[in-house]
Amino acid sequence: MRARIAFSAFIVPLLVARATSVLAQEPPPIHVEQVSSTADHLVVLHSGVPGDVRRSLFRMDRSEGAWRRVASATTRYDADTRTYQDFAVQVGHEYCYQIIARSSAGAGSNDTGAAGCAVFDAGDTTVRPPEPATDVSVAEARTTHLVVEFTDGADNEDSLVVERRTANLAEWRPIRTFAALSDRGRSVRFPDRDLEMEVRYCYRVRTHNVHGSSVSTGACERTRPLGVGLPDPGAVRGPALITITHPADSVLAVQWIDDPDSTSEWSVYVYESGALSDPVRSVRIRDSRSPVQARQSARFDDLDPGALYCVGVARGSARPRGAERLCESPYGPRSTPADLGPTVAEVPSIVTARPTLENGEIQLDLDFGARGQVVDLVRARSGERFSRVARAGDDRLVVGRLAAGETYCLRIQLPNRFATRYGDLQCATTRAEAPATPRGLRVASIMGDRIELAWDRSPRAERYRLRFEGERRLYTDHDGSRDGIGVTRYVFEAKNAYTYCFTVEAENGFGRSGRSVALCDVQGNGSSGVVAYSTALDPYIPDEGLVLFHHTVAPGPGPGARLTGVDVIGNAATPYVVQFLKAGSGTLVCTSDPTLSVAVEPGRALGGPGLETLFGAASPEIGANGLTLVACKVPRTPGGITTDPIPVVVRYRR
Repeated sequence: MRARIAFSAFIVPLLVARATSVLAQEPPPIHVEQVSSTADHLVVLHSGVPGDVRRSLFRMDRSEGAWRRVASATTRYDADTRTYQDFAVQVGHEYCYQIIARSSAGAGSNDTGAAGCAVFDAGDTTVRPPEPATDVSVAEARTTHLVVEFTDGADNEDSLVVERRTANLAEWRPIRTFAALSDRGRSVRFPDRDLEMEVRYCYRVRTHNVHGSSVSTGACERTRPLGVGLPDPGAVRGPALITITHPADSVLAVQWIDDPDSTSEWSVYVYESGALSDPVRSVRIRDSRSPVQARQSARFDDLDPGALYCVGVARGSARPRGAERLCESPYGPRSTPADLGPTVAEVPSIVTARPTLENGEIQLDLDFGARGQVVDLVRARSGERFSRVARAGDDRLVVGRLAAGETYCLRIQLPNRFATRYGDLQCATTRAEAPATPRGLRVASIMGDRIELAWDRSPRAERYRLRFEGERRLYTDHDGSRDGIGVTRYVFEAKNAYTYCFTVEAENGFGRSGRSVALCDVQGNGSSGVVAYSTALDPYIPDEGLVLFHHTVAPGPGPGARLTGVDVIGNAATPYVVQFLKAGSGTLVCTSDPTLSVAVEPGRALGGPGLETLFGAASPEIGANGLTLVACKVPRTPGGITTDPIPVVVRYRR
């Protein structure tokens, strides 16, 4: 840390000096204050600048829409009046100007500028192009069309042309021409159809007459999502289910892509939502063409339009895996104008998508839950698409069984008997990390030489390794480990007259955690005694309201365990006091009521009197389901409350 401070003390003055030097070279902004027309040229007036600043004049003919540097041969510059005279202009055209200033020092120069516009009318004010259209906007967005609106801003136009470009391209193309409108201020609305899904389009309106044209400001919007792009067959193990379409009422058409070198046969299964073990339909697809095609399809008729179906595809005669199923509802026949699919307002939006503490999981927070909602997923790297049926009405969902370290884009789809509507995509990357260090290693019970050990579940753990070291008088060589433990309990066979120390580590496919806090001075041949173990009160963060901290003391089987105390780790510098809340009080806020809570300073313990206030006994019985400690943090000074766990040591007697 000392080296870092010394380095900062050396480098910061250099950076400040460098920044000061650069700023000193920057010219002040140049503003085009006025552009006016004379009989044979346009006059551009700008604000004054120091004499050591170089200036370049740029012009845009509004009928072209491109900035070009003005040749010095066609201009005159008067330094006294700070004006340019531009003679290379055409009557009736509107021109915009921008002056770019660059300091003569070169390095560290700064470009600044502002634009001004005028029509060259050669002294005749009636020779002007029309005023531009106003209020250009995209009023409605669908999957394959956008509805464009604008307001006519002129009363002397011959025509109006709507131009379009995609957001990543600079070229504008005309898509719709309107004849001259009857009067200024008239609103125009029209749909632009047959667009690509999930593409951002921009629109503007060019207004023409015999003297030139004017261009409105633009507006951009994205078409709504429905399907996904083709995945890379080489990146997907097995067929990738890419889309389900509705070619007719009560019909689902399934399309997928696969590596044609891997197979020429597929099995397609249709399940009813919630009954994913027994398919209601299945079909075997065999491609006898040479070569076998990558894109395949199957069709299912006479389905119930009121049901939600999940479809899976597998190679050969195998059954598809659950993660590859995609769910849709077939459209039903409409009998009245009121028979419609879900509205935009009925589809939940994903407010946040973030990884959980576990590998291969993503948590979704929705603005509300809807009956029949389905989570639609796209694996970003491969394009593989699948879906999971969500619990109806839940506004917080955890999507598991995903690949660790992969990015997934998720959205909510809401089907009914007439259509399916999709929400917007949110993306998140799952964790791919070694597990956290286990906490709470403790003795659950001792029966003779059998010592039952327990610990808290460690996030991302697939298995555990228990390490031990036994000591007997004059001997210290009895140590070892127990590997591949799949649960958070282990019965250890102790040797007679040995005293043991234990630690536990967590493992998964990405690595191994650090060792837990050691649990020592443990002997067999006993059934009672005080157990002390290090753990933490973990936070529960609700959507709104107070953050509460919890830990459940669970010694395991056997009667008679009683809580004797809780040591709060910390000291006077710890920025909070722990407020333990009375069991069963139902309070969701910190309270100083001495009948409902007990405040404990870090570095001190929750003892007998405090336990009696909270649980009704100085050493409350823990019970078969454990005893839950609930607390909140009271800050010593005003400020935010951290959500870091509260470290404690729990003591109980068996």
